[in-house]
Amino acid sequence: MTGTNIVFAEVLDKEPSLFSVWATFLTVGILGYLLCRFRWWLVGIVVPVALVLSVVWLSELLDPFVGPAMWNESRSYVLQSYAAMLISVALPCIGALLQRRHRIIRARAVS
Repeated sequence: MTGTNIVFAEVLDKEPSLFSVWATFLTVGILGYLLCRFRWWLVGIVVPVALVLSVVWLSELLDPFVGPAMWNESRSYVLQSYAAMLISVALPCIGALLQRRHRIIRARAVS
């Protein structure tokens, strides 16, 4: 093995893979979107779940020792983690808004 192939992982080898971060937050976001498209008021249940997961993960990203080390090791990992958290909260809200809008349009068409 040559010196150019050596990977120095100090922090991220102890953290969940980026795939598992995306899988977790996308699952919550997509399920939340589908639930909120069915019943808009479920946003009051789904968004707090997504927020709790986000706060737990944020506590790791914002840790005074681990956070800067993660940033120095892979900025992409940290930025994609933030994007995944945002999507997990935004998708259920979008689903609820679309369901509400559809319901209002349907009510106007009937009357």
